[in-house]
Amino acid sequence: MPARNLVPLGDADPIAAAPLADAALTPYHAIRGALPQLAGGGTFALVIGLGGLGQIAVQILTALTGATVIATDTKPDAMARAAERGAVVVPGGDGQAERIREITGGRGVDAAFDLVGATPTLKLAQASMAVGGRLTVVGIAGGTTEWNFFSTPYESTITNTYWGTVEDLHDVVAMYRRGQIVPDVERYSLDDALEAYRKLESGELTARAVVVPHS
Repeated sequence: MPARNLVPLGDADPIAAAPLADAALTPYHAIRGALPQLAGGGTFALVIGLGGLGQIAVQILTALTGATVIATDTKPDAMARAAERGAVVVPGGDGQAERIREITGGRGVDAAFDLVGATPTLKLAQASMAVGGRLTVVGIAGGTTEWNFFSTPYESTITNTYWGTVEDLHDVVAMYRRGQIVPDVERYSLDDALEAYRKLESGELTARAVVVPHS
């Protein structure tokens, strides 16, 4: 292991920190690129998809910006956790984009983060954007969307990102040590590792599974 890839945790819990290199690093890198859109007061950020990455995205946005964070998902428990973390939640279903625009006073969001990447979520993000906004696609569900000069807010940006850098990871760990990021974790013994994979595959996990060999 190259020494530059090791990030000191200090006295922080290494088990709870296990998801940071993925579930926190990925949304942090996406959010860092959109910080210019979220500078100043009166800005709005949208998080689509409130799984492991989405929950941490809400926390990072709350810690690093003064933006109103709007979050949406189809799972009530996921939305409840996001609301506890300060997000304004919008349930999935008909009228999502209209409700999001209503929250923003009709202007739309300055930055949207699609943690799903399916066709419906991409279209929702596009329909929710403000003039000069930025949509960052993080999820890789393989969705597609259309671009049209007159149906897309002027001077808006659609981009994608994947994972992050070692430098980003140092920032993420610092936020974790300050208590600004708290990953949702389910712990499993090594004997139960296959059960963790089964729950992951079936969509039963509500947090990041961490297999702890010595437990």
